[in-house]
Formats: sequence, C-alpha cells, structure tokens
Amino acid sequence: MSNIPSKPALRRILRQERKNFVANLPLFALERSFSAIPSMIKDHLAKANCIGLYAPYGDEAPALRYAKLLKEEDIATALPTVNGDDLVFRQWRFGDDVSAGPYGIMEPATEQPIITPDILIVPLLGFDAKGSRLGQGGGYYDRYLAREPNCAVIGLAWSVQQVAEIPTEPHDRKMHAIITEQSVIFFDENG
Repeated sequence: MSNIPSKPALRRILRQERKNFVANLPLFALERSFSAIPSMIKDHLAKANCIGLYAPYGDEAPALRYAKLLKEEDIATALPTVNGDDLVFRQWRFGDDVSAGPYGIMEPATEQPIITPDILIVPLLGFDAKGSRLGQGGGYYDRYLAREPNCAVIGLAWSVQQVAEIPTEPHDRKMHAIITEQSVIFFDENG
C-alpha cells in the first residue's frame, strides 16, 4: 500500500504550504525571486521561436517577471487563453494588454494571433525528482501537451512545492526541467 496522498489531498496540502511559504518570505527575497533567467536555461530559451508563459494566479511563482527579460532579448512570448475545455496560446509581449479570463487569470486579447510555443513555462502545485508535475486539476495543460508532443516543458515553482512523489497517470507528461527560487533541476527524459 502506498503512502502517497491522493491527487486532491495533495493539492490541498500543497496549496496551503505554498501560501504559507510565500506569506513568510521576506519582502526582499520575494522581490528578487525569479528576477533573472538562470543562465543554464537562458541558452535553451534563446533557441526557441516562441515561449509560452503564464499569468500567475495568487501565490504561484511569478512567470511574468521573465516576460520583460525575454522581450529585451527579442524572444517571442505567448500567454494561454481558455477556449472551452482547452488552452490556446496567443501572442503576447510584456506591456501588452491583458484582461481577466473565465477563472480570473489574466489573458491576452482574443484578437491576438494564436501561436504554438516551442517551450512552455508552466505553473504547478507540486513536482518530484522524476519531473512529474501536479497541476490544479482541470487538465488544461495535459490536453494542450497531448496535442503538442514536441513542446518542451519547464516548470516554475517555489522550492517548497517539491514532494517525494507525485501520483501520475498514463497521460501525464514529465517536465524537462524545473526552476525554483533556489535552483534549476533538469530531468532525465526517460524518467
């Protein structure tokens, strides 16, 4: 018998741990976290035609801090929009307008062209040393990644979000890397 909590139980635990962690970070540490793209990741990002980011919700790791840096490097970026039960990525650059989508998460204007990123920087609730990712539970990124098997996946999370093991299902895609406020971890593609 496994001691791994179910996905719903693990989500509740990790949401609370993340909330507590961010609330207790000193202001200077919060402001400095994710303020620079780690050099070992920057080389990978520079080769991409487009990088999909996300607009953080609540206490998620602040992915949009990278948007300004990528714009300075003239690297195209996109943000997800909810389209029914799926995600699509629309062209978006730092400084472009956004508005609240169906879940209150900031999205680019629907007039922006749909674009397919080479690399996605994804939000998550938890991750493990094998590169498994636990999302919010809606399956949006799972469905998107099933349609885009060649898209590289990089997680962005607070270090407190790492757990011993994430329960996985056959459709779950492993991440290629994770960036935390403390380190970058690359994962073996074979898991």
